[in-house]
Amino acid sequence: MSLTLLLIGYFWFAGLFRTVTSLFERYEGWGFDFAYGLCAIAVGANRGAGLANLELLLLGLLVSAELIVRGAMMMATAVSARRVILGLHA
Repeated sequence: MSLTLLLIGYFWFAGLFRTVTSLFERYEGWGFDFAYGLCAIAVGANRGAGLANLELLLLGLLVSAELIVRGAMMMATAVSARRVILGLHA
């Protein structure tokens, strides 16, 4: 139960941080960070709504989904940064 609460807090604060920083800074590819933040907040809210059902299985699925979304966001940011560095920005 304590691991579940810890990860709920992580999802909430990581999502809130990503959402707020992407809105204020508006850097290249900020939409990916914003979407990641909203997904993390939704995962935290979803997990917080039903703590008793299938804790470990669902927790593992949510953490793996979060890692996949975060990896895709980082790859998209890297592609955007490469375009800016090489001067290919349209």
